[in-house]
This record gives sequence, structure tokens and C-alpha cells, in this order.
Amino acid sequence: MKTTALLTGAGSIENGWAPVLRALDLSEEKGHLANFIFSTQVYQLRFFARQLVQKGLKDPQKQECRKVLKKASDDLSKIKAKIAKELHQAQDIHLRRYFSEIYTKHISGKTDGIVPLTTNWDLQLEKTLTTYGYNGEVLHLHGSIAYPETLYLPTEAMGEPYWNEAQQTESIKQHEEALRELLKCKRLILYGISISELDPELGMLLGATIREFEEVVIVDPNPNPIKQRIENLMKRGEPKTENCRIIEDLVT
Repeated sequence: MKTTALLTGAGSIENGWAPVLRALDLSEEKGHLANFIFSTQVYQLRFFARQLVQKGLKDPQKQECRKVLKKASDDLSKIKAKIAKELHQAQDIHLRRYFSEIYTKHISGKTDGIVPLTTNWDLQLEKTLTTYGYNGEVLHLHGSIAYPETLYLPTEAMGEPYWNEAQQTESIKQHEEALRELLKCKRLILYGISISELDPELGMLLGATIREFEEVVIVDPNPNPIKQRIENLMKRGEPKTENCRIIEDLVT
């Protein structure tokens, strides 16, 4: 038996977006505005952080840039804190019931150990895994509500120019650890995660490790687009393992 990496995303959580909308004071009907709010604030921070290091910027302009940057940074920190608070307090979110079937079919008795990873901010994966006797670490690739400042908002990426040194260090540490742990695994289970084109960091991480896997299990009601992305990553270099099985598990 081989060690198995279990990677979960937003699709694995029931009502996972509801606390985020509450943090933003958005109704369900206006939920589509959430990513718009996040992306515009992130871009504003990037813009002014880069402006500050431009040559020829005069002192009054620098002062104005710092002022805007500080306010935008404070606003983003408040949003992250509110999201973390809502997710901590949420009683209406949980890992989807299908997880018990995933555990029975693909994990129990079929692996020497698991390496749990998630792009979710909440702690639902930790909570659920303890019921199966797992009390180890869950690697949060996009930050955790345990440390609100580490949350990656949509469109944020590692090394943002407005991050402080602690954020930069923690982000690098998480991704280095994820890379080390994934390289130890021979099986990969993807649950509720699409490997979206909007998350190139995750694509890069899987691209660096995908050829180590002998088996990839895709748990999704529509696994074909995910399968195609996995196959695309595999084609970017010679597979280390001669045959990697891709198993599609349709969620019903």
C-alpha cells in the first residue's frame, strides 16, 4: 500500500460560501458580487504597492500612495477577520455526506497513511477526519481561519507585493511543505476541487508532483474537465511512473 494525498476544495463543503456572504453583508442573490469585491480590492493593493517602488515618484505622490495602500490593506485585513469569525461561528456548514463513502471506497484499508490538503479556509476537514482517527495536520494551501491574515482571497497569489514579511514567510512555508508531502505520495484523491485556471499556483504544485502518482481518483459529478487538466499536466514531462490510473468517481 502507498501513502495517499487527499486534496479537497470548495465543492466538498455544504453551504461553505454562506458565511463569506454574511461577512460581506451580501444576500444570496448578490453572491456573485463577492469575487468582484475581492478582485478589485486585491488589484488596488497591487497597483499602489507597485507604484511605491516606481522610479521618479515624487514625495507627495509617495505619501498619497502609502496612505491609500494602508487604508486598502486595513480594509482587506478587516474583511479577512470577518470571514474567519463567520466561518468559526457557522453552524450550517459541514463536509458533504459523500465523504464517508469516499473514505470507505478509497482510503480505509487501501493506504499506508494520508496527507490531507485543502484550498478551503474552514476547519471542516480537520473536524471530520478526527472521527476517522486522524489527528495530524491538514495543510491549508489558501490559508486557514486559525490565522486570518493567511487567507488567500480569490485572485491573490503567493508573493503579493503588499504582503508583510510574516505573510510572505508563512505562504512560502506552506507551499514548500505541501510539495514535500505530495512527493511522498503515490495516490491522489481530488474531492470538490476543479484545478481551476484561476488557481495557477495549485496547477504549478500539481504539475511538479503529478508524475509521482500511480493513481489519481477524481470525485466529482462532472469529472471530465478535471481529468483533462490532470492529463495536460502529465503531458508536460515524462511520467516517472509508467502507468498512472485515473479513476472517475461520480458523486450521486
